[in-house]
Amino acid sequence: MIFSKLSLPICWAALLLGSAGISAQERLITLPDGQVASEGIARIIERGELRVGMHALDQVPFFYRENSVTKGTDVELAKNIAQALGVSIKLVRTADSFDGVVNQTVFGDVDLSISKISRTLARSKRVSFSAPYATFRQAFLVNRLEFAKIEKGRSLRDVLINFDATIGVIAKSSFVTFAQQNFPKATIVEYPTYQDVVDAVIDGEVVAGYRDEFEVKKVLQSDPSLSLILRPVTFDDLVDTIGITVSLDNPALLGFVNLFLEQKYRPLRIERLLELTKAIKR
Repeated sequence: MIFSKLSLPICWAALLLGSAGISAQERLITLPDGQVASEGIARIIERGELRVGMHALDQVPFFYRENSVTKGTDVELAKNIAQALGVSIKLVRTADSFDGVVNQTVFGDVDLSISKISRTLARSKRVSFSAPYATFRQAFLVNRLEFAKIEKGRSLRDVLINFDATIGVIAKSSFVTFAQQNFPKATIVEYPTYQDVVDAVIDGEVVAGYRDEFEVKKVLQSDPSLSLILRPVTFDDLVDTIGITVSLDNPALLGFVNLFLEQKYRPLRIERLLELTKAIKR
């Protein structure tokens, strides 16, 4: 690997470091083709590929396999970031939980992770998060019959403020933490997958499944007859912001990703995501 230090006057180096979001500890590297980049980005360019962590289980329309090829909106975002860096992309889809995807970034198995990952304070202790590239309201998918049993003449608002029933969530996901924080009186039941959560709500095993409004609406869109059994409840004051994870050791890459999102990316609305989901044959 051919790297050489870039010698710059201190004042200009400081300007470059500040504008790119590079820490004082990161060296600037001159690559063989004359490009100048931080050490972290230079390694990616020299390697010729951007390694991107992504959940092993499909999450339509964000990432899913079709004829052995992984497609989706998150995949396109990853490809576009790689293209802006001038490299190819390598998807790493071995983690079987969202926390596992985050940890791939922590331990250097990937350069960054794009996997519909919720930004949380707990995760931010071990990775850097980009600015949000999607924001959803949090929501319940409620079993109508079971919910009626706990209403007892109270308003919907009163029931939710003092929610003390069962909530189903995906294990090792951000919604475990969200449930603990937002509904401290509830009994939280963790399931391996979101489909397991949905099945538990349908069967009345839990009163509500907890995720974002897109995933809740997607369930009802996939089978409108479920509206007889289930109802959505969205929370205007609780949001789920989705970001890209980057190693704490690569602040220049974080700066690059944030500038890319600001200049090159346009978030997709829920209505468009639902249209894309409907068009995908599974």
